[in-house]
Amino acid sequence: MRFSVKIRALLVVFLSIFGAFLVGVIWAASLEDQISKAKSLYDNGKFKESALAYKEIITEFKEELKSNDEKVVEVWQSFGEALQKSGHADLAQKAFDRAANHRKKSAKYSKRKSSRVLLTRRRLSSGKTPSLRYSGI
Repeated sequence: MRFSVKIRALLVVFLSIFGAFLVGVIWAASLEDQISKAKSLYDNGKFKESALAYKEIITEFKEELKSNDEKVVEVWQSFGEALQKSGHADLAQKAFDRAANHRKKSAKYSKRKSSRVLLTRRRLSSGKTPSLRYSGI
C-alpha cells in the first residue's frame, strides 16, 4: 500500500506528537511514583532513606519541578522533614529555606501549606523542635 508524501508527513507529525505526549505522561507518573515511595519510607520510620529518596527526586526531576511551583515546595518541605527526623537539623533548615523561597515565587500556593513551611522555619530558628507530623503531601 502506497501513501502519498502528504499523508506520510502527517502520519510522522502525528506519531511524533503522540510519542512526546506519552513520554510526558510516563515521566510525570514516574515523579509521582518516586514521591509515593519517599512518603512511604517516611511513614514507615525510614527517615534517612526517605531523605535520600527526596534528594534523588530533586536531582532527577529538576526540570519538571521548576515548572510546578506547588510540587517543588512540597518536595523541599518533605525533604526537610525527613532530614530533620534523621538528625540533620542544619541540612533540614536549608531545605525548609528552599521551600519557603519557592513558596514566595508562587502566587498559586495555598496559605495553609505555606504557613506550615514558615512555622517550621520559625521553630527551627528559635531552637525549638518543630512538629514534624507528616501531613501526607
